[in-house]
Amino acid sequence: MTTPSGMLLEVQYDEDHPREWFYQPSQFNMMLAAFATKNKIWEHEGEWRLVRLGIGLVPFPPEALDQEIMG
Repeated sequence: MTTPSGMLLEVQYDEDHPREWFYQPSQFNMMLAAFATKNKIWEHEGEWRLVRLGIGLVPFPPEALDQEIMG
């Protein structure tokens, strides 16, 4: 999903990190592998990530956040 602030990605959980090559046709697949893939042991988190270019705060409605995990 694309938002005005960036791209919202649902993290995919897998036993092995996908191998994506730099000189392949799809840079989007490279981005997904780098930013939205975690080991299956973290699947209980059900994580989403906001990926964006630039700096600064990203406004969002407070009700969109149901949990914060720090560690």
